[in-house]
Amino acid sequence: MKNKIIFLMVIFLLVVAGLQLFADRDFSQLSIAVDKYQHGGNISTLLSDTGEIFAGKTVNKGGLATAKMAEHFIYRWTDEQGTVHLTERAPKDRKYEVMKMGDMSIETQKALDEEEIKKALKKH
Repeated sequence: MKNKIIFLMVIFLLVVAGLQLFADRDFSQLSIAVDKYQHGGNISTLLSDTGEIFAGKTVNKGGLATAKMAEHFIYRWTDEQGTVHLTERAPKDRKYEVMKMGDMSIETQKALDEEEIKKALKKH
């Protein structure tokens, strides 16, 4: 039994190496698929990404950077002049507030197009 498992593993590794070398498969993308899974993905996404890699396609990195950043902390503190600072490291010898990036909400505003900018400038 042990010899059969070793034989199957060797065959599998040879197939993967052959795909990597001769069929333009990029198995280094497996690390991206695993990162996505570890940062909030599910097993079906991991299996889907692995299938994409074996098919010769590129893994979608969407959401990976966001998921990693969500785990980071930001430290908010005020200096002696009243200026508010946001840093990645906790300040020493002063009070600070800890904020988890994943708990923060970000609001965006629609940018003006060229015509709207001209209209706004004519008003002033």
